[in-house]
Amino acid sequence: MNQWVTGMENGEIRIWEPDGEFKQAINVRGSVHKIAIDD
Repeated sequence: MNQWVTGMENGEIRIWEPDGEFKQAINVRGSVHKIAIDD
């Protein structure tokens, strides 16, 4: 199972664990990021 990412309108990207646990938030407002998530 993989982590998954949800994008927020305010520029925040949230990374979630496969079991639904919240892991990390990354604020990408004002910049461009490429996010790679390993299997």
